[in-house]
Amino acid sequence: MEDKEMLMMIIKDYIEKKITTEIFQRYYFSIYNFYIDYDELNEFDYENFKKVSELVDFYDDNDEVEYPHFNNRKYFDEKIHEIYNNLLY
Repeated sequence: MEDKEMLMMIIKDYIEKKITTEIFQRYYFSIYNFYIDYDELNEFDYENFKKVSELVDFYDDNDEVEYPHFNNRKYFDEKIHEIYNNLLY
């Protein structure tokens, strides 16, 4: 499986609610940071996958987080979906 396909699959599984947020974060983080050869991605894909990575890195499903931006599930889901749609085209 190519790098892009692997990342797209994990995002799609999350959007389709086949995996939990926690599993999505853990797998995406590991795949993106340790397994992907960034040189195989074009610039557009790289930038979009990087945005997902930033969301995954900072999102915390904990009401005690001081920054509401980082624990807003609706925002997180919307951005993941938006980026996924961008990558489909």
